[in-house]
Amino acid sequence: MNSSIKPFLLLLVFLWMIIMGGATGADHVLVIGLDGADWDVIQPLMEEGEMPNLQKLMEEGQHGNLTTTLPVESPVAWTSMSTGTTPGKHGIYGFIERDGNTFVPTTSEDVEQNRVWDYAGEEGEVVVVNVPQTFPPQEVNGSLISGYLSIEDAGYTYPEELQEELERDGYRIETLSDEFEEGKEEEFLERLNVTVEKRTEAAEMLLEREDWRLGWVVYTGLDRLQHYFWKYQGGESDYAEVIDDHYRKLDRQVGELVEQAGDNTTVMVVSDHGFGPLEKNVYLNTWLKKEGYLQLEGEKASGFLADIGLTQQNVVDSLSGLGLLEPVKGFFDFLGFNPGADLPEPGLSDIDLETSRAYAGNYGGKIYLTGNAGDREELLKELEAELESLEDPDTGRKIFEVYRPEEIYTGDMEGAPDLVLESRGPYRAVGFLGHQSVVKQPPEKTGTHRRDGMYILSSGAGDSDADITDISPTILKALGQPVPDEMDGVSILRHPTDR
Repeated sequence: MNSSIKPFLLLLVFLWMIIMGGATGADHVLVIGLDGADWDVIQPLMEEGEMPNLQKLMEEGQHGNLTTTLPVESPVAWTSMSTGTTPGKHGIYGFIERDGNTFVPTTSEDVEQNRVWDYAGEEGEVVVVNVPQTFPPQEVNGSLISGYLSIEDAGYTYPEELQEELERDGYRIETLSDEFEEGKEEEFLERLNVTVEKRTEAAEMLLEREDWRLGWVVYTGLDRLQHYFWKYQGGESDYAEVIDDHYRKLDRQVGELVEQAGDNTTVMVVSDHGFGPLEKNVYLNTWLKKEGYLQLEGEKASGFLADIGLTQQNVVDSLSGLGLLEPVKGFFDFLGFNPGADLPEPGLSDIDLETSRAYAGNYGGKIYLTGNAGDREELLKELEAELESLEDPDTGRKIFEVYRPEEIYTGDMEGAPDLVLESRGPYRAVGFLGHQSVVKQPPEKTGTHRRDGMYILSSGAGDSDADITDISPTILKALGQPVPDEMDGVSILRHPTDR
């Protein structure tokens, strides 16, 4: 080659690298999701040498906090992570959404943006395993096993024939029937461990036989484990180590998947949110009812008995506190009253929309105004001020930060709540009706979501915190693909030469 041409070619290569943002051009990117993983649990285990696989990835690259969405709910967070956009663009604001006069579950069909595996699939095959908000399964260039909450009888894989193969090998999807039951802790833990192992087996099988470019595997059981077993953490119970043990188990799964992925693979380990202690539930619809913003119709959880606190849940809580629940269960069963059940989730049909001005969704701290709101701006200001001043009656601690959707979302925000609340401490905002107290100690769950999750990236340099929408742009940069304009996030992949 003419020596005078070489410098010119080198200059072109250098300019191309700048244009591509320093892309690594890795053959593969493997994303491993640990639903609810938190640095406060991981770091002490690392210091004891009990998370060797995560430790190795961290030492090879970069890591930091990963700030999640509002509301801090898994379907919202994983969708923001996999689309690179805020809920205002992708359209998922929780597990359920308004549909006329009721609430309906959100599904993959409600996601209004492409997922990162759609873009990666233009250049090669993808393997997607158990990412929440992927049911029903959509067509991909490769294989997809849909995530929580899949329905077995409806089909949960693409291609369809993959499901039969998985079931022959004992694969387990996670459904509502897998939820925790008091008194059945051992069964819950055994089911959780088997589910984790079968998920790893399925992912390894697909990663081995597919000519994959992007792999994405999520373990979701940690979330449910921490919700119900957090109260044992650090104590002297037989279950004091179950959360730490599960983190150790997940570290081993990470090691197996990384080994299967092979060389020239950029690995990302991510959580959709963090986790911490839960001390009290805050019943938003109870507050709205007490303050005169919400009225109920019919007999359900309303009227004189509810006003004086004689509702199913309050009866259950009172009897439990006195140690009388078990002796009277048979009598209540005879009357057709189930003292072991929580109140049913209220639909919009339980709320008088013609007289109410506002109501709350069941989870996530979402406030919606009705057609009877009147001057909406005036009402929003009023609600903002009152909710931001709402205090824990036992401690005087302020409970919520309050946001308008335009402060935290981009896009057209169709279907967005009118206000979104973020808990300032160990509180969980819920909307269930029938409770006399606004702020109340939770009956079962003792762990709750926190806004800061975690990420580890096996390549790059310079640790930094990131936003959950940054994950998809980072994946594409690592693969050497352009980042679509509609993505809100930016790549967090840093190289020593980056400024």
